[in-house]
Amino acid sequence: MLEHILSLLRRKRQPAVTATTAGPFYTGWAMEAYPEMSASEMRAIVRRQKGQGCNVVWIGHNIPGVVDQHKVEPGLSYAVYRAYTDSSHPRHAQAQAMMQAQHRLLTACRAEGMPVVFPVGYQIQMGETWEQAHAGDLVTDYDGQPLDIGGHNASLFSSAYQANIRTYYRWAYQHFVAPYQDIIVMVNLSDEPQGGDYSVHADGVFRQRYGYGMRKVGADQERLQALGAFQARYMVEYASWSANLWQAIAPEVRTTISFCGHQARYAHFMPEIEPLFSDTPANFTVTFDAYPRDGFYTDPITDSDITSLFILARALGRYSARYNRPLWLWSTANSWGLGQASRDKADVADAAANALYLAQLVAQAGGHLEGIAFWNYNVKQQGLYNDTNPIVYNPDEMFDRVSGAGLWARAAMASGSEPVRVLIFAPAAHTYGIIGSTKTWRHVFSNYRLWDLNALARNDVNSDLTLHLTADRLEGIATVLLLAYSPRHLSDDELSLLRAFLMGGGTVVAKRSVAGLLASALPYAQIVTVTPYLIRITYSGRGVLYSSDHDVERIFSDTYRGELGGFWCEVLGINRLHEGYVVASQDHVLLYNVAGRPVAFDVEVPFAYRGSRVHRNGSPAAELRGSSALRTTLEHHEYAWLERAEEPPHESFRGEYYDNVSLSGSPAFVRDEATIDFDWGQGSPGDGLGVDLFSVRWVGRWTFAQAGRYRFYTLTDDGVRLWVDGQLIINDWHDHPATECRGDVLLSAGEHEIRMEYYENRGFAVARLWWELGPQVEGFRGEYFDNAHLSGAPVFVRDDAAIDFDWGRGSPGAGLAADRFSVRWTGRQPFEAGTYRFHTLTDDGVRLWVDGQLIIDDWHDHPALERTAGVMLAAGEHDIKVEYYENGGFAVAKLWWELGPQVEGFYGEYFNNTDLMGPPAFTRQEAIIDFDWGAGSPGVSLAADRFSVRWTGKATFAAATYRFYTLTDDGVRLWVDGQLIVDDWHDRPATHRSADVALSAGPHEIKMEYYEKTGLALAKLWWVRQDRVETFRGQYFNNPTLSGTAALVRHDEVIDFDWGTGSPAPEISSDQFSVRWTGKRSFEAGTYRFHALTDDGVRVWVDGQLTIDQWHDHPPSHYQAKVSLSAGQHDIKVEYYERGGGAVARFWWGRAV
Repeated sequence: MLEHILSLLRRKRQPAVTATTAGPFYTGWAMEAYPEMSASEMRAIVRRQKGQGCNVVWIGHNIPGVVDQHKVEPGLSYAVYRAYTDSSHPRHAQAQAMMQAQHRLLTACRAEGMPVVFPVGYQIQMGETWEQAHAGDLVTDYDGQPLDIGGHNASLFSSAYQANIRTYYRWAYQHFVAPYQDIIVMVNLSDEPQGGDYSVHADGVFRQRYGYGMRKVGADQERLQALGAFQARYMVEYASWSANLWQAIAPEVRTTISFCGHQARYAHFMPEIEPLFSDTPANFTVTFDAYPRDGFYTDPITDSDITSLFILARALGRYSARYNRPLWLWSTANSWGLGQASRDKADVADAAANALYLAQLVAQAGGHLEGIAFWNYNVKQQGLYNDTNPIVYNPDEMFDRVSGAGLWARAAMASGSEPVRVLIFAPAAHTYGIIGSTKTWRHVFSNYRLWDLNALARNDVNSDLTLHLTADRLEGIATVLLLAYSPRHLSDDELSLLRAFLMGGGTVVAKRSVAGLLASALPYAQIVTVTPYLIRITYSGRGVLYSSDHDVERIFSDTYRGELGGFWCEVLGINRLHEGYVVASQDHVLLYNVAGRPVAFDVEVPFAYRGSRVHRNGSPAAELRGSSALRTTLEHHEYAWLERAEEPPHESFRGEYYDNVSLSGSPAFVRDEATIDFDWGQGSPGDGLGVDLFSVRWVGRWTFAQAGRYRFYTLTDDGVRLWVDGQLIINDWHDHPATECRGDVLLSAGEHEIRMEYYENRGFAVARLWWELGPQVEGFRGEYFDNAHLSGAPVFVRDDAAIDFDWGRGSPGAGLAADRFSVRWTGRQPFEAGTYRFHTLTDDGVRLWVDGQLIIDDWHDHPALERTAGVMLAAGEHDIKVEYYENGGFAVAKLWWELGPQVEGFYGEYFNNTDLMGPPAFTRQEAIIDFDWGAGSPGVSLAADRFSVRWTGKATFAAATYRFYTLTDDGVRLWVDGQLIVDDWHDRPATHRSADVALSAGPHEIKMEYYEKTGLALAKLWWVRQDRVETFRGQYFNNPTLSGTAALVRHDEVIDFDWGTGSPAPEISSDQFSVRWTGKRSFEAGTYRFHALTDDGVRVWVDGQLTIDQWHDHPPSHYQAKVSLSAGQHDIKVEYYERGGGAVARFWWGRAV
């Protein structure tokens, strides 16, 4: 049935074209040409973008395709052209204003030497006048009604449309493209064309191809498949026809269409994606928007969004490589893609990471990603600078960080490919059937659930995706994930290829009905049950077939990580499972976290690296350096970026010279230099570079004999940035005449890395660097800036004995206004060994680092607020850095610290909020963490709800592996020696968590954070040496009366189960069962409170004494009893039964308070 349709589709495939992957590569902002913007304003914006390293402008399109100069997105389209060329048109003046704005922006880009992508339409919209005159030429739904997808569209197959658009394209070429052809990279023909076409025109074409009309399809499966395939490729035909038209008009002009990434990532259809590469002419380039979240402002970024985007980006990369075609993508830098009206607003780091992982994913798959456009600089209502949503980020910070990430992304675009060992085969027949039977494109979202493939996205599985299986797609593949829901979705040829792949040693994972069909013609050697829903069929000396009762996508979702982690590693070739997202290419590694909690990464890095962990606001949080491995923890909305680092020379500099001002691409030449001391005047630094528009990066390691504060100086014309050991100390990245800048840094004796970046725009070229041992300050060196983001050179620098300022509405000093200033203080202070509590009191933002570790981060406007953080310090000197800004109103900046109690046990800080913010309501020393406050309060200064506690302390251990347990209601986090081992920071009833840690003999640091939301309050911590673990013997019965022979006997470390409506084990039913647990436990002498939380009945005996007796049906209920025990071992017995519905069985104890 499928072969006929597949053969029709394959006949249309174009031969592969030649496309270079050597560059140039582009990154830059999409921006609107508003009629109210002046030529000077446009040029200033373009100059600003270029100054931050951008090298393209994507001009905004006309959405919807009507004439309205005041709308959100005014651009060029057929309707604007018609009104502009008709002086009697009622909107002629508006069209004229829109046209003039386009010319002004193009002229500004030319003046700044900035390449452009120039849009000429939106969807296939022709405007209201054309629609009224050609009502019979519009796209319709199956019922014959005009289809409205953000406006009405013309039918591609309408002769009137084809004639009119041909005239318009020729006019657009003559008046815009040809005059600016020196800067126009591509012409964007349309943005987000969607859907299919059931109009009489489309029906005529369909009838011509298949011999019957769309409304004669009926229930015949082959005809439904044909209709689905026709509609799935309708926009492919539009792209191909339009590009061919431009090829006839101007063969040298490249074209593109920017397609909707939301549909692409979630459905992979409408249009079907691969034919956009295979069935379009050589002058056409595919573009997709690829935001982390492509949806409403109210929607936060989710793992489903990121997973489906990773699968899409890698697939696009594979198609680009397969057909040797370039590709463009849009990334986000505004509220649309960052959910700024959601409960979990994304930030600058999410936007920067978006550009970086897109570049990596496509390059990793072998594709040629030519450019990334950041959406959007100034679009009304949602643009970076015209947003009406309550945003969490600073727009200037977003602009700087995302523009800078574009430079890294361009470097990543040039990276080599990685092997592809996993093929996702999602047969198109399923989706064709959906489209054909529903007669609409809107149901394609019930297609394959690609967003469930978390195992691939998180763990750097470089995958291909195909909808039609051919022999060449299996070359080099080790595993096929066959997503087919039914055997009827596979053609005979595809079945034969999969069987041959298995017999050749490959691995296939398939749903049981499909696996059965594959296995029916093959002899098997062995069947092994992996889980009750997954079996492994091994063929003698050959391949492996996994047969799943669940849909294949589902068993690779996060839900199954614990149960199927080993299976994932085997079939996907994963060495180490990750909870966050990891992308590793030949020269770069990216780590990214969108979970609502900190995530620890333990990553193999195949090269020596340098990079940084990036805070959510885009600022570097910590420098990262090393080789072969990286262990770090990322907070929510943070990323880390690593690049290959060659060992820099010692006592000299290695200079990389680039023939652009953005340090992008490969250097024109590299040379070693004893010093940075150049005055090139109006000449060139060397062969391969012009006298203007070049840049240099120098890196070297230098020995500093004496520890102390050093002052570094630069003298440059134009921009310069200077880092010492990864810390940016001079940032003067803009055009200027020869200007001296300076920055101070504390250095230990020994080797330190110095990196200087420089660019020359035009005119004279000067680059010099030197340093000296500066004055050794007791207190803090303060650098005061006349802006709120510590940029440029400080207005003045002075030594401050302490950070203890209340300027009120005044200024810190001459040269600074009373508002909109910032300060960076650095100093080295002596400390005794111990745990210290640092305090800041500021109005407005503050950040505090101790020895390079960011411990307070409160970088936003607020009245005078105190923030605190605890740090354990060794005896000796430690580096302190404070950054502060004042926006408006009063100005306060204070820092102080004190030594906490140094005893074994725990120092508890109790806060009147759930996020450990501000000064504690009270502190106290506690021997153990063993509290059951019930519905009460921990102390007179706290309410019974909505409080939090931080305990810090040391405990002495013998060398062994220990299991740490927490029992809390609600959230808890636990660190041992700074390593986060328990992370359960959300509301929940009383719940056990545990983690194992190997400890050396001696004292170790323990920190536990806890919050109580509402209801009961419980917080307990204990640990057990693992060579002394005591368990309960559990006897599980398939009846509620504990009668007969147990169906299952096993050992349970703790009794802490919430089975929901499920079963404790495959041998046990989900209702009408019972359990008896027995065991011995060691106790110190004292009074203990025993707790049981069950649904349904429970009985508890201690040393044969019945202490809890609630043997009846009930919803989840908490029971407790007090028992006095002597020192030594005591017998515990718990009996439980489940009648029906939810099943919960939890049992624990603690010292009675």
